[in-house]
Amino acid sequence: MRTPRFLLLLFLSITGLQAEPASLIPLDTLFAEADMTSVAISPTGRYLTWLAPKNQRINLAIMDRETKQVRWLTNMKEESITAYQWVKKDRILFAQQWGGREQYGMFACDPDGGNLVVINKLERVEATAEGAGQADAPSSERDLPKNLISTLPKDPDHILMNRIRGSSFLGDVVKVNIRNGKETIEERNYINARAWIADRNGVVRVAICTDFEEPIRVRYRSTAKSEWRTIGEFSKETSLFLEEAAPIEPHWRPSVFAKDNRTLYVKTFMEHDKSALRTLDPETG
Repeated sequence: MRTPRFLLLLFLSITGLQAEPASLIPLDTLFAEADMTSVAISPTGRYLTWLAPKNQRINLAIMDRETKQVRWLTNMKEESITAYQWVKKDRILFAQQWGGREQYGMFACDPDGGNLVVINKLERVEATAEGAGQADAPSSERDLPKNLISTLPKDPDHILMNRIRGSSFLGDVVKVNIRNGKETIEERNYINARAWIADRNGVVRVAICTDFEEPIRVRYRSTAKSEWRTIGEFSKETSLFLEEAAPIEPHWRPSVFAKDNRTLYVKTFMEHDKSALRTLDPETG
């Protein structure tokens, strides 16, 4: 059977193209910082924020979608902004690592860069684009490292944070005023909690607890005044504190409360080597 001429020409053209050597991507291009990452829209929809290179570091930029004006919120020259989040309609929380340490500095500011507040103090504080932020926060419990528990959507001025007590890595729950940095204790940690989950009203009702000698326990309470009780218990080797670590044994990990403020969404590692998202009623199990 004779091969049609057009098929033969097509074959020759394809093989000719495949014979062309692929061009190498320059290393500078391959490992260059992206022009924009972590793009987010403010809760009001007015502002667009993102991380971008400036001063050979990653800084935080913002655009007013009404005026189309773009400006820098930070002017870091030594260490990059590692993450940020809109925690209120007019307040941005952002983090910066200093000197490669595991502790992160955390700061809050308005969309115009004003009212900069130190939430987690660093040994050295760099300035915003306007030069604010040079003064150190007073030495006190405020200087202890903290991480976010809840943005408290119903509260215009406060967020919930886990304030770590030094090398023990145990933390107390504190309510932080995102506008002036003042802190108040909401929950003292008497249960060896390493992580907390607040419900939709900002009440801490789930805790992951361990002293690393006994099993890891997931504890739950119905209200802020209820007693803590165990609803899950797993080997101390289980990776309950790591988001993507491979499970040592079948287990589940609490994530967030559903809209009914009772049901828990949990990530399970039960029947297979992949995680699944399921619901759990902590009142009935």
